[in-house]
Amino acid sequence: MKLLDVVALTEDLPEKSLTKGQVGTIVEQLTLDVFEVEFSGLDGKTYATAAVPANRLIRLIHEPPHKRATRRCRQRRQHVVAGAGPNQNQGQDRAVAAGGGRRFFFAI
Repeated sequence: MKLLDVVALTEDLPEKSLTKGQVGTIVEQLTLDVFEVEFSGLDGKTYATAAVPANRLIRLIHEPPHKRATRRCRQRRQHVVAGAGPNQNQGQDRAVAAGGGRRFFFAI
């Protein structure tokens, strides 16, 4: 788990009046396996924060695995385009990535 991951509680936290299944966002990593989680309502207002051990959280995933892989691949391609700055690749139909002495062309 990492900063800004959306997570849910796997068990109740009665000391904070939070119940299993409540959804929050990781806003800080306190130790290797303890995270500060912010719980907000649909209106965006925070109603609780709690230091929660990783073993009491489950990371929520909002898109299918193939879409996540496609997005990561697209993000990597944008960083390796030869000679392109951060916004210079927009609108181009091909990107070039160097790897192992070979060049691979990807349609965007």
